[in-house]
Amino acid sequence: WRPVFNGVEKAQNIIRLDERSGFSITGIGLERLCMAVNHLPTARDVDYIAPVYDAADKQEDELVIESLRALHRIYSDIEHYSCQPGKHQKQKIRTLIKNISDKYDSRKIRELLNIHSSTQPWHPEMQAGIEPTIERIERYKRNIK
Repeated sequence: WRPVFNGVEKAQNIIRLDERSGFSITGIGLERLCMAVNHLPTARDVDYIAPVYDAADKQEDELVIESLRALHRIYSDIEHYSCQPGKHQKQKIRTLIKNISDKYDSRKIRELLNIHSSTQPWHPEMQAGIEPTIERIERYKRNIK
């Protein structure tokens, strides 16, 4: 569905939704479902996500933690399925890596990723994605200095 706007493209100016040609896939994350079912205010309160936030240096680092969680999932899939990201995916990955603050060294990142992996036993491939995730973050940081 494509929103049709009356004037400026802002949410309050949507007048209808038109069907697009082609298709799109919309997914809802497991954490969003957990929030709804358990009446939780944020995704960081979900039982398998909260331990990662609890171990972070600062609770205010939501962008860092969410970027790290996403990168961990991406590199775990790359490692497990032997796939490579395309040009646009690489741009998005670089944006996620840029969000990782320098105060999170490889030791701290490894600690957080181990927690992230251990709280999701239904994704055993996450353990194998820890070192590739750290290596890619370190490589990026070395190259920008």
